[in-house]
Amino acid sequence: MVRSPDRLTECNVKKVAFPLSQTLNADQTSADSCALTFNATAKWLTEINHVWKSLIALVPVMGIALSGCVTSEPVAGPLSGEFEAKNATALLQNVNSLGLKCWIKSGDKAFRGLALVPELDTRSGSPRILIVQKGKSQGLPQMVIEANGKPVKLQTYGPLTASPLSTRINSDIIAWNTGKDRC
Repeated sequence: MVRSPDRLTECNVKKVAFPLSQTLNADQTSADSCALTFNATAKWLTEINHVWKSLIALVPVMGIALSGCVTSEPVAGPLSGEFEAKNATALLQNVNSLGLKCWIKSGDKAFRGLALVPELDTRSGSPRILIVQKGKSQGLPQMVIEANGKPVKLQTYGPLTASPLSTRINSDIIAWNTGKDRC
């Protein structure tokens, strides 16, 4: 038995490497070894092509599978912006009424254990809404939604702004103060 890579030069081919060494009978001619070498190389390239196609086909499946592993929403952080409103109190009254309806009274699991405490009639300071732990209205707020000035500037701050829930709160506040009046 003679290994074909030793006879590749007889085929007028510069060195071609392929992982599977073909074995030839000693009585095979140079032309036979050339045909066998090219057939084996073509077969090997076809196999590689199938492997790559299989791997490429798995990419979307892997992406879908891995997306199920991501369980947290992006954290929005504090909100700060100007809104069209008659005044700061009117803007916060809107946020308070829709917040009670959509977050607290709806039974939304994300807001379970939280309560809204409006402080809209303030003679000193800015009107604000406190989001506190339910039953602890005198405790430290988890989030403060505060508005003041003309044009009305709204901002949020507090520990809840560093949680994924702030994404929802911020998007709801923006939606409710740009014309949307539903949950």
